Amino acid sequence: MMKHRPPVTNVNRRTALLAMAGSALQLAACGGGVDVAGLSSGGTGSFTSGTIVGLGSIIVNGIRYDDSQARIIGESSSREALKLGMVVSIQGSSTETSNSPGALLKATASQIRYGSEWRGPLGHLDTVNGSFTLLGQQVEVLAATVFDGVADLAGLAALTGAVLVEVYGYLDPSSGHLQATRVEAKSSLQDYRLSGVVVQKSDANFTLLGMGTGMIAYSANTQQSANWGVDSLVHVRLDAALTPLTALEIRTPAQALADFELDEDDEAEIEGIVTSYTVGSTRFAVNGIEINGSAVTHLSGLGLAIGVRVEVEGRISGGQIIASQIEVKGSSSELKDDVAEYEFHGQLSELTDNSFMLRGYRIGYDPAILEPGLMLENGLYVEVKAAKANGLLQAVEIELED
Repeated sequence: MMKHRPPVTNVNRRTALLAMAGSALQLAACGGGVDVAGLSSGGTGSFTSGTIVGLGSIIVNGIRYDDSQARIIGESSSREALKLGMVVSIQGSSTETSNSPGALLKATASQIRYGSEWRGPLGHLDTVNGSFTLLGQQVEVLAATVFDGVADLAGLAALTGAVLVEVYGYLDPSSGHLQATRVEAKSSLQDYRLSGVVVQKSDANFTLLGMGTGMIAYSANTQQSANWGVDSLVHVRLDAALTPLTALEIRTPAQALADFELDEDDEAEIEGIVTSYTVGSTRFAVNGIEINGSAVTHLSGLGLAIGVRVEVEGRISGGQIIASQIEVKGSSSELKDDVAEYEFHGQLSELTDNSFMLRGYRIGYDPAILEPGLMLENGLYVEVKAAKANGLLQAVEIELED
């Protein structure tokens, strides 16, 4: 079971009850044996999808994945490309508990996929309400959103003067908005990208939810998935040189599980937005991944709805996730002020009286938080937990690495 101490501490967090697994009889129908928590046993691996909240190796959904031998699939195949706030999907070994009380679960990643959701020219910047537009579509900025490429982590106001941005996050299909987990200012982009639900389509153009009267042109020469149309969720690659917006590629997303060679009963834990759900049903989708929640007690009282951020824990079965726990984190407005805590493992460098570099990030610290006898010095291997304060990372706990 994926039981762990979460790496993210949320302030003013409005979360629903963690729903525990139902009876063993309900799950026995899925096949296999039954462990003490009621889930069938036998899986040899794990699948995780969520936001990177720690480095050295990467930490996602409370699991520290050793990425030293992993195949990296994205814009770059380098491990160095993996940054805070990126949304990734990981296939790896089964999770193991640490010898240290309260420490994260550990696993070894074999494959890591990452990619931004939207990218293009920055439009209207609204620092009061915490949002901006990109190609006419609205990006919602949360307190936990990571900024990079400008004054590191400095926040939405630091984008003033930026021309191009790349955004990682979770698409809300109920509004067409993107909940940003990471925003990068870019000096150039080879193409633009959007995703959303198609609300209008003709032989020459289409419109995504949230675009208002805006349209995207396409033709017979555009690379297209079969049978996309109104109500389809699509990812669109756009020609950066053409106005009006012109699609180079239109594709309907394949279920993320299909990109990995997962075994029956592998552990699974995903974070994301509910992308399909019918009230009263025990089946729904998160980021397009099918979830079977029939074994979760009080499912109807959790507040599931399209557009709500959730975290689901369970096991793989028949190309879906059989949920054992579901945590409803809330809508973007409920998550607006949640402050994330980040975790870093590695070697200190560029130490000053009040800050140091670790895993490529400048982290401030107050010597008063150090344990008695701990003296920081360059080259020291440490574990650091940090939170954003006034747009900068500030250490809240520093320990020697085991």
